[in-house]
Amino acid sequence: LPHTGPAALLYNLGDTGPGGGKIFYTDINGFSCGPNLADRCNYLEAAPNTWSGSSPDPQLAWATSGLASTAIGSTAQGTAIGSGYKNSIAIVNQGNDLTTAAGAARNYTGGSKNDWYLPSLDEAATLSTNRSYVSSVVSDFYWTSSEYDSSYAYGVYLNTGQQTTTISKSTQAWRYVRPIRAF
Repeated sequence: LPHTGPAALLYNLGDTGPGGGKIFYTDINGFSCGPNLADRCNYLEAAPNTWSGSSPDPQLAWATSGLASTAIGSTAQGTAIGSGYKNSIAIVNQGNDLTTAAGAARNYTGGSKNDWYLPSLDEAATLSTNRSYVSSVVSDFYWTSSEYDSSYAYGVYLNTGQQTTTISKSTQAWRYVRPIRAF
């Protein structure tokens, strides 16, 4: 559930959040979040590196084979902090299943929370900047939920912060996945 925010934050960077992950972003003023960006949140929490049942993070395709060159459009092209949840819902609603990046992230229920998702471009960039608070990230590109166009999605190299728009949504382009949640 979104946090409406008291005068002071309840969590600090590196604290364990209510979902069992690590807090990697705080905003005392709050940011738009939720399925329609109508809620206010103050934190981003990253799932532990064992979220998928093993370590390191799994490599998955962004889209299923029949949808890899089909644009979702503006409902999955948000890049701002807080927009990853909305993007991830749109990706799954397009028909992408649990074998895809957003489907697996949305299926994660760590801490008995069902609001995990694939981070947006800015959320992944922030995760990269604050990766010292999060357990083991792989030295490679991670998917974001931010679609670039009908054939490509953004990726972020979490160890350096490098961003790219040239990762094909094709099922042959597998990249790492780390769910996050906003609250």
